[in-house]
Amino acid sequence: MSEELDEEVLDGLTEVEKLYTVFHGASQEDVAYAKLFWNSLSLQPPIESRLVSSDIRQRLKVAKTPNTTNAAANQAPWSKRNEEIQQDAYLRQKQEEKQRYMEMAKNRDQIIALLKKQRDERIKAMTLLLESLVSVVLLESDQLWYYTKTRYILYSILCLLCCVLSFIVLLKDELTLHFCIHRSLNLDYSTSFCCWKTLLL
Repeated sequence: MSEELDEEVLDGLTEVEKLYTVFHGASQEDVAYAKLFWNSLSLQPPIESRLVSSDIRQRLKVAKTPNTTNAAANQAPWSKRNEEIQQDAYLRQKQEEKQRYMEMAKNRDQIIALLKKQRDERIKAMTLLLESLVSVVLLESDQLWYYTKTRYILYSILCLLCCVLSFIVLLKDELTLHFCIHRSLNLDYSTSFCCWKTLLL
């Protein structure tokens, strides 16, 4: 029995072990047991160096249940519905902005028309005033030489002031009109009207 075991152990040894494992002064049975003992005490690699740990259960990914596909199929109509709602809200917002801009443009046109009307009225009033002054000067031109020199100078200054005043009024109307056109883009109707009224007065 022991001889058969020795032969099996010796046959199981590699050529390298046969060459480098030497026992002097021992029987073949002792040599076989000694080699078997040393082979059983060979160091195993640490747990950190192993790809798979022997004391931890390795689990594969769990297959998806059929309910997940049903949930995804149920979420598709909801996502489509949400997209439709967002699209409708976006279109409604764009329509409201367009309507607001159209109202602002309409109010601006009305205010510009009002300013032009007031400007025409001022020009008309100033023209009538100048015509009346010129007519008075022409009618009394024959008698001016009989008045004093101071009165003649006063008439000249009055005519000059009327011309300057008319020029200032026209210039103010032009500046007010341009100012109102630019400001109407950023202010509402009530605020713009108050600013224009203050400037005109």
